[in-house]
Amino acid sequence: MNAPRAVRTSDAGRIARLSGELQYPVDATAMAARLGGLIGDPRHCVRVIDGEGRLADWIAAERRLGLVVDGANRRDSVGHWSLPPRPGQGAGLGVGVVRSNVQRQAAHPFSERLGYVRQKSQHVYARRLG
Repeated sequence: MNAPRAVRTSDAGRIARLSGELQYPVDATAMAARLGGLIGDPRHCVRVIDGEGRLADWIAAERRLGLVVDGANRRDSVGHWSLPPRPGQGAGLGVGVVRSNVQRQAAHPFSERLGYVRQKSQHVYARRLG
C-alpha cells in the first residue's frame, strides 16, 4: 500500500466509484467539479491512497472529515492513515463528530475504538417532488 498523496482531478472517476460503494452515487464529471473547488483551497485537504492498480482509499478534511475505504481493504487499510484519535485536536475545535450510516455495522466499532461515543441513530426520508 502506498502513502497518501494529494488528490488530482484525474482521480475523480475512481473517487466516484468508491463513493458509490457506500450508496452515495456521483458521476465522474460532478466529482471532478467538486474536486476543482477543493484543490488549491487552503481550507481543504483531500488525500488518496493508490492501491494495486486502483485508488484504494480517499479522505477529505476541512472542519469535517470524510473517509471511504475500498471494500477489499476495510480490514487492514485504515491503519495506514495517520489519523489522530481526535482529528480536530490542536485546531481550536471543541468536539469531533463522526457520522456512520446505521447500515454500516462493521464500521461502528472503529469509531468506538478511537474514543467516539454514539449520540443518536436516525433515518433520513426523501420523496421526489414534482
